[in-house]
Amino acid sequence: MGIFKNMKAALIISAAIVFIIGSGILFTVSEYEKVIIVRLGKPVKMIDSAGLNVKLPFVDNVVRYPKMLIEYDFPTAEILTKDKKTMLVDNYSVWKIVESKKFLETCQTIPSAQARLDDIIYSVTREVLGKYNFSDLLSENKIDSPDSMLTPDAPAQMSHPTA
Repeated sequence: MGIFKNMKAALIISAAIVFIIGSGILFTVSEYEKVIIVRLGKPVKMIDSAGLNVKLPFVDNVVRYPKMLIEYDFPTAEILTKDKKTMLVDNYSVWKIVESKKFLETCQTIPSAQARLDDIIYSVTREVLGKYNFSDLLSENKIDSPDSMLTPDAPAQMSHPTA
């Protein structure tokens, strides 16, 4: 009976070791995400297709980014118009990570990208709305659409400033 107890314990320990190592080697990629394998701090492989994949345990890290559009609701901000009247502006952006490797190198995380977007879009919003009087912005006759207020070199016209 003693041999069976030792064999049972050895089998349980072996199964646990195989499970721990196996869970460190295999990972899945959802159809809604892209994955970058980072080996010792450097991106080595990009995976766009869904499925089961393999990585080196303890050496590779899996960085996941969504393929879908990302919404970001900016905090409400006070903007001065040309005639020095204060407007409360509430805006949002919809963006997408196009180049995952470049995004990893420049922003690394979605919150840091949103912080960059926050600075860029707030600056452009302040610049554009500051060119108009308060009454001009509220009148339908003066300005056709928000797109007509943007200048050709405005950063807000870029689909993604950092990705």
